[in-house]
Amino acid sequence: MEIAISTKFLPIFLLIPIAIIFFRREKISKFLKYAVIAVATFALINLPVALTTPVGWWRFYDLNLNRGSDWGSLWYALSNLGLNLTHQNYLSILLLMIGLSALTIFLLQLRTPPTLAHTAIFVMIIVMAVSKVYSPQYVLWLTPLAVIALIDRRDLTVFWFWQGAEVIYHLAIWQHLAQVTGAKFGLPVVAYSVIALVRIGASLIFLVRVAVLVQRRSG
Repeated sequence: MEIAISTKFLPIFLLIPIAIIFFRREKISKFLKYAVIAVATFALINLPVALTTPVGWWRFYDLNLNRGSDWGSLWYALSNLGLNLTHQNYLSILLLMIGLSALTIFLLQLRTPPTLAHTAIFVMIIVMAVSKVYSPQYVLWLTPLAVIALIDRRDLTVFWFWQGAEVIYHLAIWQHLAQVTGAKFGLPVVAYSVIALVRIGASLIFLVRVAVLVQRRSG
């Protein structure tokens, strides 16, 4: 995972479920050791680039810190539907903190320590729901975790509902981009924005359903 963080920063959020699992198993020292290894690996990979070409190295982080709302995000969809919220950077961080805090409370009250698949899918769905951008390939990261996280294989309805929303969104983004680039066909911005919100809602419904299954198994 340390190498993944160095190539795509989003996996850093997986440190949260890992920390929760170590805490529930009362292995704080092992988590600290893991965190030190993760930081050292990240530094080993990034420092040579950061020291030799600092402007280029910082470009990615600067873009993510200061970019406005972009394709697929909650904020982009709301803006297109007439709700153009200011200070979206702060709002996204605030919603992220609220979501992760609520999730932490939920996971800590479970009698049985959660698995990494469950905590990871919860965290990643929350992060992607409030992020300023959503790339279609993100579903490739979520789907394996979702399959593992499904406790009762008979309860696949909500999974396919979520996957169906992702497929519809995948078609919608390319049809919308076709219109933006001047094609004679394409999906209008309002329809695209509604579909983006449906996709976000479907992922949150899946999160809630898996949370119910986890709590039920925990007793």
